[in-house]
Amino acid sequence: RERWPVNGAPRSIAYFCGPIPDDRDDADLDHADLGGAESRVRERLRTFLDNEVGALWPGATSSRGFRWQLLWDDEGRNGPERLDAQYLRANVDPSDRYVQSLPGSGRHRIAAGRTGFGNLAVAGDWTACGFDAGSLEAATRSGILAARSISSGEVSGRAFGEAAR
Repeated sequence: RERWPVNGAPRSIAYFCGPIPDDRDDADLDHADLGGAESRVRERLRTFLDNEVGALWPGATSSRGFRWQLLWDDEGRNGPERLDAQYLRANVDPSDRYVQSLPGSGRHRIAAGRTGFGNLAVAGDWTACGFDAGSLEAATRSGILAARSISSGEVSGRAFGEAAR
């Protein structure tokens, strides 16, 4: 549970992920380069926010790039230094690169339209979709369930903690 100040608390959350180029075999990975991988993640995010996020959120950019003050930073840093207050991660360990389906772990999976956030549905083979295992079939089923939750209005306008219609 996170505690935020009454005034100025974050009003939304965004989660971005993407591949990390790796030209080595998993058997040859040198995990000592985690700092370099995290630096590449930070630089890629900075580039994405300055040059690409405007396609998703036009109001998040100006003629000079990303509006950095939109990012939460309890230390009040300016510009790209506000990334220091964000959670960034480079998944370089082989076990970090895939969602496992361990016995009993299905109870922790989230259903497509039951995120607890209004206007948010999730999809992926990591969700509760009735076929709780990492596979193309689970991802496809999850996508269908997410689309159904959106088209039925299950997630539309629902506030955090409010029961689904």
